[in-house]
Amino acid sequence: MGSETLDAIETARRVLRALAAKHDPHPADVERLRRLAPPLAQLPLDELAAKVMQLAQMISAAKIDIGRNALTDVTSIKVGRCGLRRTPLPKGANQLSRSPRIRRK
Repeated sequence: MGSETLDAIETARRVLRALAAKHDPHPADVERLRRLAPPLAQLPLDELAAKVMQLAQMISAAKIDIGRNALTDVTSIKVGRCGLRRTPLPKGANQLSRSPRIRRK
């Protein structure tokens, strides 16, 4: 996990811990959570903290998965005119016919 992801999870954990202990969370932590997820800022604090924690974990898992796929799939990717293809097209399928190149001696 990246440091930003860990920081987001840690902030959400502090807010949830304070709420569970029936204390007011630190205002800086509350403000940070609202800045991390602006569309969710209107949610109650417990829901906001839980959502931020879930999102941070999902982002972290996606980054790890992307990293693994990049290492394993690089050898099977063929670069073509239309972008990246995993398998080469069979000869003659959707390809213009070309005259063979003449080699100069």
